[in-house]
Amino acid sequence: MRYIGVFNKDGGTFRTLDMDAFAKEATAVFAERGHSLDCRVVEGRNLIRELERAARGPNTDALLAGGGDGTISAAAASCFKNNIPLAVLPAGTMNRNYPPPCHRGKSLNLWGYGQR
Repeated sequence: MRYIGVFNKDGGTFRTLDMDAFAKEATAVFAERGHSLDCRVVEGRNLIRELERAARGPNTDALLAGGGDGTISAAAASCFKNNIPLAVLPAGTMNRNYPPPCHRGKSLNLWGYGQR
């Protein structure tokens, strides 16, 4: 599957994370499972536009959204309108302990098994 990952770098736990390293790790995990992942790290003010662009993309099989409640709500709306699956990476302020840094790779592995 071809995933587009849209990650709100201004949201919750992503604010303190090295997003370049995270994107590389996520891309590698998905590749190990036979999927592609195009990571797009965006500022909150550009989030809606990027979610819509990703969901409408001709090469998008599924959207992986990372951020807080607002990010996930906006992603769900975009996916619903465009009839594509949504994978969720909870990274809001209240998710500061999930996934813990030592298990982030394991969490990404779960999404790497996705099917449509």
